[in-house]
Amino acid sequence: MPAQGANAPRSARNSMLVLITAAALILLLVGWTVRHFLRSPPRPDDAQTHWRRAQEFIATRDFSEAADHLVQCLEAWPLSAEANFLMARTLRRAGHPGKSKFYLDHAEVLRWPKKQIDLERKLRRAQVGDVWDVEDSLIDLLNTQPPEEVIILEALVAGFMASDRLIDVIALTDVWADRYPDDWLALILRGNAQLRLYGKPGSAAKDFERVLELKPNDPDAHLALAQVLNNQGDFKEAIPHFEACLSSKTEDLTEALFGLANCQFSLGYTDQARATLKQLFEKNKDHATACFLQAKVESADGREEETLRWLQKADAFSPDESDITTALLQVCRQLGRKEDMARYEDRLKTIRLRNEKLDRLLTLTKTYPEDPELRYQVGMICLERGRDNEASHWFQAILYRDPNHLPTLNALADYYQKKGNLKMAAHYLRKVDKTVGSATSKSRAQAGK
Repeated sequence: MPAQGANAPRSARNSMLVLITAAALILLLVGWTVRHFLRSPPRPDDAQTHWRRAQEFIATRDFSEAADHLVQCLEAWPLSAEANFLMARTLRRAGHPGKSKFYLDHAEVLRWPKKQIDLERKLRRAQVGDVWDVEDSLIDLLNTQPPEEVIILEALVAGFMASDRLIDVIALTDVWADRYPDDWLALILRGNAQLRLYGKPGSAAKDFERVLELKPNDPDAHLALAQVLNNQGDFKEAIPHFEACLSSKTEDLTEALFGLANCQFSLGYTDQARATLKQLFEKNKDHATACFLQAKVESADGREEETLRWLQKADAFSPDESDITTALLQVCRQLGRKEDMARYEDRLKTIRLRNEKLDRLLTLTKTYPEDPELRYQVGMICLERGRDNEASHWFQAILYRDPNHLPTLNALADYYQKKGNLKMAAHYLRKVDKTVGSATSKSRAQAGK
């Protein structure tokens, strides 16, 4: 009996806890239910308005705004296969392929046409650079000029850009610009590819100027045109375009700030250049060319010690560059640093020999444009100098003419392996294996004759 009396209070406490827990759960359930019914989905006429607005933003390629309106549509029409599919495509075009997968899978469950689902999955692969297994089927589809022609071109060009296949970018954007002459995106992509691959500022400038006629406030076009003008020495003409880019909502303003500072310095506005560089270093303190420009500003103001400090910083970020090493040699001579002078003189001799070799090879590539070995040597020198993107462009030009050039395939496999892009490294290794296997089979066949 005493034992039962001791357990009685504990049993009562347990019962009370159960009642309190149950009451709390009931209150939570009631609260959720009230909120659910109070937050009613948009009225059908509101959803239709959001649908129209989404279409308008898609037409102007303002995909983020379009997605916001499509969210409202899906609140009203959660079981609409079309709305889910359009959200998937819009998110992918906005640069969010991962987020788009959820809506594409949902559209498939809701029985959106399989042909459209399959196409969207191919476009997703192409856009992120996994273009090799889907490009042939997409290009075949382009030849029929389907309603999705521009959407396919967008994804393919994005994939070729991600893979450094600039020759393919130019070929596709030529077709794109011919068929859709008022589409600004084709022009800006083609201009950038021409500039990177061929260094043709004249052709690129025409494309960028046309973009600004079609889309006067486009920050990318302002930046691209400003950089062309800056490189041509048209500093006064470039400044308004850099400033237009800086007044936009562009996230990365580093290159616009550097371009503006360079124009200001070139025109003799050293105080303005100094102030602009200060803004740049607040965003990116390790910008090598900006460090070099800061050294020029310090030198113009007669501050040799500061000039040396900034040159050493630029040299650390971008070693063995001819212009930086020459400047280091000059400032060390001014400061009477004999040991440093000797070191930079030796380094400059090595750099000049390397550059002379590169110049000879570049001349030969113009004389013998079909010789892949010359282009391969240029690419390897670029790799040695740390100019990875430039090297990749030379290698891609070789593969455009000879897709099975084994040294280039091996070099690209190593290049992407070092960059940590294992998918592309594996792609080129597979091509190496395939090329070696084909050559072995061919040799055996010839030996058997």
